[in-house]
Amino acid sequence: MIMRVVRITVHEGQEDEFEKVLKTIVLPTIRSHAGFVSVVPGKPRAEAPNVFCVTIVWEDVKALKGFAGENWMEVRTEPEEEHLIASTTVEHYDLISG
Repeated sequence: MIMRVVRITVHEGQEDEFEKVLKTIVLPTIRSHAGFVSVVPGKPRAEAPNVFCVTIVWEDVKALKGFAGENWMEVRTEPEEEHLIASTTVEHYDLISG
């Protein structure tokens, strides 16, 4: 399995709107893809008041590519969230079993 950790910095003042789009559009889209295992969304804390984190586990890279496309090493964004986002980062990890 592969874990995808996405950090999203939203424009100041757009936190509530981004959280709404995340809950109503982004998370359901992620959950609907074949090979999806789990998702853990995190909202900002005081030390980083406009940074969200979404950790997604996929069965394998093939499943992740089915969601993110051939450029799977980059963040996929939905049109409804693009204007809210200042920057993104993404990292990938293989899960440790046991």
